[in-house]
Amino acid sequence: MKFLAARRSMATAIGSLVLAASATGQSQTLVLYDPVGMYDSCATVFQPTSVATSISASPITQVGLGCWFNTNVWPLGQIGTSVVLDPNQYTTFDVVPNSTTVQYETLSYSKRSYVGEGPRQAAVRTSLDGFASDVALVTGLDPMGFEQILFDISSLPSSSGSITFRIYFFDAPGMGADWADLGSSAVGDTGLILTGNAGAGPIGSPYCGPAIPNSTAQPGLIEATGSVLVANNLVTLTASQLPPGQFGYFLVGQTQGFFNPPGSQGLICLTGNIGRYNSVANIIQGPTGSISIDLTAIPVNPPTAAMPGETWNFQCWYRDLNPTLTNNFTDGLTITFQ
Repeated sequence: MKFLAARRSMATAIGSLVLAASATGQSQTLVLYDPVGMYDSCATVFQPTSVATSISASPITQVGLGCWFNTNVWPLGQIGTSVVLDPNQYTTFDVVPNSTTVQYETLSYSKRSYVGEGPRQAAVRTSLDGFASDVALVTGLDPMGFEQILFDISSLPSSSGSITFRIYFFDAPGMGADWADLGSSAVGDTGLILTGNAGAGPIGSPYCGPAIPNSTAQPGLIEATGSVLVANNLVTLTASQLPPGQFGYFLVGQTQGFFNPPGSQGLICLTGNIGRYNSVANIIQGPTGSISIDLTAIPVNPPTAAMPGETWNFQCWYRDLNPTLTNNFTDGLTITFQ
């Protein structure tokens, strides 16, 4: 049995200097592994502590490392001395989206090393490329310290399929007689946390298209990404193929229409109670613009929340010079929420 050292380092190692923000700004915790209690790294089944409703996750296991016992940490070691990653030593877990698309953001790991021979480097690889290359690499770890390691994995493509994550620790000084234990909340750490946007793929179906071409000789297009689950409140609208430099805003309503408003070169595909996302923060500019919308406050009259089973329709209105001042519309997009 090994015992905990009293020293704690407040350093944070970041795989990339700048973490990419999510496209919608609504990143969430997808999986948490918090090893509170007694753990045998070879015998204990380390199940996830919490998992987002939109995904499933496997227990954590480790390969090519020794069998160790400890309390309130997941024992991981001992760490090899090679400055080159050993592809046969890692800790691993699987993530499976449940009928949704996931954009992964970060993976954080509360590392505990004790006798000055812990890892100085760590890397994350995935099954997407057969574990051939690093998604994120962290260098300069304290071989003696307790550290919060933050891997930026936002370069991974959005995925609706199963992904296996592997975390490699290596480059230990001396004999490598130390560990990279995963600390739990019981010892003031945060365990392992995987974050991202669940349901970040395309949603909705186009209608009322193609739109009337604008001054670019192309029709304006509308699309949406996010989740059809109302509870996720995760929808981003994007309009593209708009005239460069011209402003516009999105429209919303529950009733589809099809007519040419006076003074417009396009067709509006909504009728009835139409809402407008025309606040200053929501004004877009061509050729492409996006906004994230709040499903709890759709701006019809009066403002209302989208409910499971409801269908809402969206379109973008925009200015144009074709050749004189006018306006136009994209095609329409219909989304049925769950």
